[in-house]
Amino acid sequence: MDYKTLNGEYPSSIETVGITIQQLQDNLGTSYYSLHDEKATLVYVVPYIGFDTYHYDFEKNVWVYFYS
Repeated sequence: MDYKTLNGEYPSSIETVGITIQQLQDNLGTSYYSLHDEKATLVYVVPYIGFDTYHYDFEKNVWVYFYS
């Protein structure tokens, strides 16, 4: 079961789920997590194309590619 289902909301920070920012960046490279207006955003930069990113779709549980 995912965090939102268990808690009724997305975590306020990545650290809330036991992941440090350093661990996130060690695993995904340039990346960030944020929560704004009850909408979670998890993004990382595609390492081989600097302006392209992957965004996590929390509703579908998939990574979505965004290209520049």
